[in-house]
Amino acid sequence: MARVFSNLTKGDIRNTTYAIARVTTSDGRSQIWMASAGKGGRVRPVLRNAAGADEVINNLHRSNKNHLNDAERKLMREARKRGTKIESMAASRPMCGRCQKGAKRMGILRRVITAFKNKDFYGTTRFIK
Repeated sequence: MARVFSNLTKGDIRNTTYAIARVTTSDGRSQIWMASAGKGGRVRPVLRNAAGADEVINNLHRSNKNHLNDAERKLMREARKRGTKIESMAASRPMCGRCQKGAKRMGILRRVITAFKNKDFYGTTRFIK
């Protein structure tokens, strides 16, 4: 993820989240997948190359509800669809609570390399890991 960070523009940092995952496919191959948040799902070639991504995932959820098209959710949804195992996952921003719940349901929460976003009793966002 460090190579991806070094290639992010100020606009990338401000406007979207990128996630990468090392996966093992159902036939045993190791691959790197990458996704960006939102409906556009665009990943610039320089970021894809920096991540060494074999594939860019952009499987949009039909709903317009917030967080369903987060980069991490796209990777988890695709892994479930293909019967692929996520070995590790990282993102350019701390993981939100909804993505944390999805990772926990998939049994991969301990394989997430990204900090978690958590709101304390007073509503203050804190970053935990």
